[in-house]
Amino acid sequence: MKVNFQKALFLLKEGNLVAVPTETVYGLAGRIDREKTLEKIFKIKKRPFFDPLIVHCYNIPQALTYVSKKHFLLEKLLKHFSPGPFTLIVKKNQKISPLITGGKDTVALRIPQHPLTRKLIYKLGVPLAAPSANSYGKVSPVSAEHVLSSFKNKLPVLDGGRCKKALESTIVSPEFKTKSLFILRPGIITKKQIENFLIKENLKFQVKYKKDVFQPGGSLSHYKPSVPFYIIESKKTKKEIYNFLSKKYPKKKLKELSLFPSSQKTARLIYLQLRKLSKDKKHLIYVQRSQKKNQGLWLTIWDRLEKASSKFIKID
Repeated sequence: MKVNFQKALFLLKEGNLVAVPTETVYGLAGRIDREKTLEKIFKIKKRPFFDPLIVHCYNIPQALTYVSKKHFLLEKLLKHFSPGPFTLIVKKNQKISPLITGGKDTVALRIPQHPLTRKLIYKLGVPLAAPSANSYGKVSPVSAEHVLSSFKNKLPVLDGGRCKKALESTIVSPEFKTKSLFILRPGIITKKQIENFLIKENLKFQVKYKKDVFQPGGSLSHYKPSVPFYIIESKKTKKEIYNFLSKKYPKKKLKELSLFPSSQKTARLIYLQLRKLSKDKKHLIYVQRSQKKNQGLWLTIWDRLEKASSKFIKID
């Protein structure tokens, strides 16, 4: 059910969970200082305990109170990219529960951009752990209605409108010895944007991609719709691909996922499309991989689509 701001704040203060809006996706939020609250998040989402949670803070000073080893780069990165879709992996201190970190000695911190959620954190006085407000591994919610549908109207939701970015944050982990910044999960903030910031600040760090399944959203299978979703590798025309799939899956209603010329527009609509095209159980969703759309934000889009897909089909 939908709740207003004061009700959401009251529920969070009491240790209950509330779905809250961010600029990326809706989060299943609970205060980080109560073990039972954290356990509820894992139970309701059916999320494995080894998968860490992202801690959402009000501002930089609050975020840095959970860091064990401070470094000038951490504050610079947060100052430049926050509030926004940017998550930083840092060495944690004892204030952070092992439940949040999956037993690791690092924690994922971010400062969300949505004014309602930032105000909630400020009034609460405690950061929120807030993974996406959906069942584990399913399509992320980008509206209050998506949350209500996923949890059969039983979870309190603070409606903040449709998420403006609609894709999860970029997760970055610094390694100071090698002067490296590892992108563990690509997001709205691209590798090029981070590199440009480092150049501007005259910081001699290299930005590299690195897969880590033990970080938030690191699972190789994620964001899945409730019907089959296939990625098609082919140079054939759209009509030829449709005809091929029609013969191969005659009992399915074929639905193509749209990739728009703009990566920004495509990113905003990916999860909306996957949800909409999943409503009919007879649907089979497919998308043709584009060799031209493989840079910048497109890398993030294909990261999500590959994890969401149930099959890759190559058509020669």
